[in-house]
Amino acid sequence: TVRALLQVFAEFTGLNLVVSDAVSGQLSVRLVDVPWVQALGVVLESKGLASRREGRVMWVAPRDEWTLREKKQLETQSALEAVSPLQMLPLQLKYARATEVVQRLSGTAGAGTPVARWLSPRGTALAEPRTNQLFILDVPSRLAEVGQMIQKLDVPVRQVLICLLYTSDAADE
Repeated sequence: TVRALLQVFAEFTGLNLVVSDAVSGQLSVRLVDVPWVQALGVVLESKGLASRREGRVMWVAPRDEWTLREKKQLETQSALEAVSPLQMLPLQLKYARATEVVQRLSGTAGAGTPVARWLSPRGTALAEPRTNQLFILDVPSRLAEVGQMIQKLDVPVRQVLICLLYTSDAADE
């Protein structure tokens, strides 16, 4: 059975295995010189299953079940963000321009070009150009992600120095 084959994979890899009740059926398989990861992928694909790995635990369920779980998880996260209290994150930028970072955070680039929005729907960002500071108001989970992203962006830009040497032909004359 599929469940027995998955148990063989679990024993071979040393992973803990959690299999959905919806996983069932028969499967005949003969694989030679195939890495276990690829073999597991073939087995899962042939039965319309998907797996997720969290540390030493592998979860196996039908793809539709995973899709439904992930959809519910996103809905729950959105509901929590809708009622979470907003917090302020002040940031002093060293290299990036605060006004440009605010445009990126808000989902617009120059001339109103749409780009990915980093803030939640309730989040806002304010730039203070004189001191090159950012003030971001958003839900705590989004603030942590945005803070990490800004740290990666606020780095010095590599510069190239081009030197031109001129020789005087006057000495040759």
